[in-house]
Amino acid sequence: MSLDSPQRFHKFSKKSGINYIASQKLSQNKINKFNNYLFRWQGLDGSEILMHNFPEDTYDSRARARSLEYIEQNYNEKEICPYALMVYGVGDDGAGPGEEHIERLTRIRNIDGLPHVDFSRVDKFFTYADAFRESLPIISGELYFEAHQGCFTSESATKAHNRNMENKLHDAEFFTTITNNMT
Repeated sequence: MSLDSPQRFHKFSKKSGINYIASQKLSQNKINKFNNYLFRWQGLDGSEILMHNFPEDTYDSRARARSLEYIEQNYNEKEICPYALMVYGVGDDGAGPGEEHIERLTRIRNIDGLPHVDFSRVDKFFTYADAFRESLPIISGELYFEAHQGCFTSESATKAHNRNMENKLHDAEFFTTITNNMT
């Protein structure tokens, strides 16, 4: 997911063939808490992308029993879709999942009272979750991530490049509209 997720990100993603997004960014909002973990993100054109925010609110879970308990407590859509993603290991340019994470999850995966753990892939998760699509909440509009507010404002070269690209995007949309109206 980009720094922020305005409607144009939805449009570009959908037009690029992206039907699913997995992220944990929105769970970090402090003021405007985002309470949905699995939902249909609807664009201005009515198209939808199935989106999943990790219900543990992190991308580097320590893969402990309390991690599973937190997901079970936090995952608001569990009554609709019983599946959720847990991203475990060392994130932020870390080493990813370690032997200790896999060992912990292997030991606790079938303990009574804890959610069952299946080792899988994100694309498989979305295949399962897609079956519940029609019952999931719809969120329209921008998905705003507070921690990235004002990004790049002190980087003058980046700011100039961003403005240049915004102008080019405007021109591309303008000429596309003219071309579409001529045909």
